Amino acid sequence: MEKLIFPITKREAEKRGIKYSSEANKNALFPSRLRELRKERDVSQATLASALGVSKSTIGLYETGDTLPDAKTIYDIAKYFSVSSDYLLGLSDATKQEFHDFAEMTHFSHLTVAHLQTLGGLGCDTLRNRRNRASFEYLFLSNEFDEILALLREYLDTTSIDFPENNNGLIDMYCELDEKISGISDGLLHVVTSPLLAQTLLSKAQRKIQEAFETVKKNIDDVGGWDKLYAQTKTAPSAADHKGSKND
Repeated sequence: MEKLIFPITKREAEKRGIKYSSEANKNALFPSRLRELRKERDVSQATLASALGVSKSTIGLYETGDTLPDAKTIYDIAKYFSVSSDYLLGLSDATKQEFHDFAEMTHFSHLTVAHLQTLGGLGCDTLRNRRNRASFEYLFLSNEFDEILALLREYLDTTSIDFPENNNGLIDMYCELDEKISGISDGLLHVVTSPLLAQTLLSKAQRKIQEAFETVKKNIDDVGGWDKLYAQTKTAPSAADHKGSKND
């Protein structure tokens, strides 16, 4: 059975023709996420109850799925834990509204957005975090980064194809074709197998990664290095800063 978003009453269960289960109610999405948020933030039921203006027993009932909060209380819970109401209501897996908006716009997962936030320094604008952001943005906006992704897609496509070892007819056809191509090209060309193509793509990717590192270093050096970059701007590089390097 599909996991419940909200607990259901015995009457609702009977109407929908499903078995009533207090355990399923407790494990429904809303009670589960409320419990997880409270435990992750190390907040007691009493503390949360005081902040929301309800009794401790009411919080307990929310968490066991025996009752549901009204719209105002859901708003207060979302605000208290700094999460989106969509997350509490099961409309998004992204805890924060900005995560949800970014995921909706780009179709990246909330895990990717959370990792980007961590990479950016979680709001702490230290020199180390600025350097992390600059390194990532210079790399992300480089031509090499796009090419590395393209090579990765080709590599994954290639490695998903298994050369049939037990199909004698296909192997004979492969050998015959390889012999013809080799003869026409004086031995310079052969039929490329999946493993050989995969190794070729890996070699190309390694070269592109080295080129990408050198491009990032050149961009940093062109603005005078780390110290000059942050002494002047105190900000991470923008897309406009890279337009020249993308077209060089």
